Amino acid sequence: MHALEFISGKARNQQQINALNELAVGDRVVFTEQFGSAVIDGMIKRRTRLSRLKLDYTRDSVANATEQVIAANVDIAIIVASVVHPSFNPGLIDRYLVICNYGNVKPIICLTKIDKGSIPDMRAYEKLGIKVFAVSNETKEGMSELMSFIEGKTCVLVGNSGVGKSSLINSMLQGEVLLTGEVSSKSGKGKHTTSSSSLHVIGNSTFIIDTPGIRALSLKNIEKEALHFYFPEFAQFSEGCEFNDCTHSHEPKCAVKDAVNAGMLSKERYASYVRILNDE
Repeated sequence: MHALEFISGKARNQQQINALNELAVGDRVVFTEQFGSAVIDGMIKRRTRLSRLKLDYTRDSVANATEQVIAANVDIAIIVASVVHPSFNPGLIDRYLVICNYGNVKPIICLTKIDKGSIPDMRAYEKLGIKVFAVSNETKEGMSELMSFIEGKTCVLVGNSGVGKSSLINSMLQGEVLLTGEVSSKSGKGKHTTSSSSLHVIGNSTFIIDTPGIRALSLKNIEKEALHFYFPEFAQFSEGCEFNDCTHSHEPKCAVKDAVNAGMLSKERYASYVRILNDE
């Protein structure tokens, strides 16, 4: 029996009411029927979650920010990135990998628009055991491999605006069910075509959650001292650092930095780590 995070009735306190108001796509609930309508009594504790920090820019402290759950109880996060228009952005992929790890969600990477540009070097991610799929929504190349992998699973699509998430779901569902948009020629950034999360069913057992495009992804809810744990390839080298609390950024005699300089760790991944560490 799963534990309930809150119970209905007069015993509900304000914290429980707030939890009810913050239900996300993928949450599982207990409900009763009253007068022909379903009334939610409780929410089953989340198995996994994909979330980001929703900042209150009217205040100075990050303590005023709240965690915004993008999707709950998902098996796979499909991190969608385009090879062109907008250009491939490994830094954003790395940020999504961090929040996947944080929420216990298995990530895969899906490269789109391969009919319009060349596929970037993805060996750094493949070495981490992350599956990489390359697809074209125009020619349908690579779609069968992706669909076979996600069959029977609950998946959430995440990625920057304009990378082709809506077109990808249209290809998955084999129909123009979602509004698609173009990349702004002025900014080079995507235009939002999905304003809220939605769930789609493929067959009897595959569920796809679409999410709004995100231009900025804050990771302020992850302590800087713990950030290196979300870059698992650092672990085998960090034991050789001079200091036990080495952040692998400014300290001398850092084995992680030495491994980067020796070509044993990806320079791009390390650069992303430093940017996140410095909150850039």
